[in-house]
Amino acid sequence: MRHIGFQYEKKERKNGTRYISIRDVNENKLLEIEQRGEDVVIYTNSRNESATTFVLPKEMLDRVFGDLSSQ
Repeated sequence: MRHIGFQYEKKERKNGTRYISIRDVNENKLLEIEQRGEDVVIYTNSRNESATTFVLPKEMLDRVFGDLSSQ
């Protein structure tokens, strides 16, 4: 799937873990989302300078998307 300025890909690491990668091509920013058991790991990288990892329970992410969908 491709949107203007963004690349959305389902990928798989060498160890078999699957994740979603979203790249903002214009800004050279990367967002990767991976499920590990009951947690969701969100990894961001901006222009290869700073990386951030954020871990939250999957049910919290489901709640966020549910709240966004109901607005």
